[in-house]
Amino acid sequence: MYLSRFIMLLLVLILSGCSWLWPSVKESDVRLITADGLTGCTRLGTTHVSLMDKLEPLLQNEAQLAEELVALARNSAVQFGGNAIMALTGIREGTQSFAIYSCETDAGS
Repeated sequence: MYLSRFIMLLLVLILSGCSWLWPSVKESDVRLITADGLTGCTRLGTTHVSLMDKLEPLLQNEAQLAEELVALARNSAVQFGGNAIMALTGIREGTQSFAIYSCETDAGS
């Protein structure tokens, strides 16, 4: 019983201090852009990403939650064949929506 509590505590401590998602090389090439960076971009679709109730309470702050949601959106962009994302909504209950774009390589920089 004590061992299982220790393992659970250790797991929570380790995971709460680290980023949950590590983008692969492809996902790391997906840029987060603003409306000003849309020149030369074609919209491919929309993704709705969520950490919901499972992970949100373990994240340390709003900035960390935002970082994880962007990482999920980048993963989705790669699946769509995109190389840029733009937030469409703010974070609400651990969920956020992003537009996925395919941009010319020098657009949005």
